[in-house]
Amino acid sequence: MEEDIKYCQSKGIKILLSMGGATPAYGIATVKEGEDLADELWDTFGGGYKRNSTAFRPFGNATVDGFDLDIENGEKVGYTAFVNKMRQNYKLDTAKSYYMAAAPQCPFPDYFVGETLNNAWFDFVIVINDGNFNFNIWDSWALARSQNKDVRLFVGVPGSPSAAGRGYVPYTQLVSRILPLKTINSFGGMMVWDASQAYGNTEDVLPNYAYGIYRLIKETNDSSPIELAPILLNTTTVTTTKTTTITTSSSTAASLFSDCLPEHLTAETVWTTTIESNSKNLESLVTSKTTIPITSCNITATTPLLPPTLLPTLPLPVAGEACEFDGVFRCSGESSFAQCAFGQWVSRNCTTGTICRESFDTNPPSIYCGFP
Repeated sequence: MEEDIKYCQSKGIKILLSMGGATPAYGIATVKEGEDLADELWDTFGGGYKRNSTAFRPFGNATVDGFDLDIENGEKVGYTAFVNKMRQNYKLDTAKSYYMAAAPQCPFPDYFVGETLNNAWFDFVIVINDGNFNFNIWDSWALARSQNKDVRLFVGVPGSPSAAGRGYVPYTQLVSRILPLKTINSFGGMMVWDASQAYGNTEDVLPNYAYGIYRLIKETNDSSPIELAPILLNTTTVTTTKTTTITTSSSTAASLFSDCLPEHLTAETVWTTTIESNSKNLESLVTSKTTIPITSCNITATTPLLPPTLLPTLPLPVAGEACEFDGVFRCSGESSFAQCAFGQWVSRNCTTGTICRESFDTNPPSIYCGFP
């Protein structure tokens, strides 16, 4: 890690250490706890090794460029003291610049760091977008309440639909949201969670979501157009004759059938592909039909053709047990949720005071932690 950090910094990339997250339980209950933690982290990850040669240094003599508060639960009293003390420590190392950031949720004011944002100096505020886009409110805060009148606001988005439980913004919608912000003085750029997801996301922009955001923010001199990925719309027909016609894959259909008789299924798929490139819209229609032997049974047009892991009637997921569809989210208890990752359920707790909610009115379902 030491050499990796130094290499990134040599390329002009700032490395901030983020604190907090959804789990486990943590918090700063007093002013003294906040000041003590600031000293400990400064000695461990910042420039404090110059004053404390015996400090434990997991990154060697590489120093991070600052700290970020992603506080989502626990006691919150001591965070203002933490920031103020850390900024005092920054002044001890004049060899480089250090930064302080926070990552509040969109709802304003943020419950956990709202008071600290008003009473301590921050360089960046990374607002996590969960669908309730309210940049104008945060801009008003930057102008009226922020201790730093030059604070920069970053819009946070998931890097792909599977990167977070909610909040993903397709690229075309992202462009329409971000472009107007570039004329606002407080706008600093975007944060993507996380980089690997954004680079692997080719769902609606090519070569990937990360490059699309780079072009959107940087406005490079490269005159080549952004290429939008094809948008595939799958039409569905269901009949209940001797030969069942249904738009789906054979594996999904077969997994939904039980107590059935041998029969043949004709799967007919009609894809309408819309390709947006520059100002031209191109459409093509492709129809494919295959007949496969499977077991079939009575099925009606109201049968939900969703992957089994998304059906509300199935048992709640259990951490560590096998799952079928990577990226799927489900509530795993009253105050917890689980994600299917590499074929296994991984469970996380909701923020203190919230409960897990599922809405099956959308496809895929909406999974989120909200207040009772």
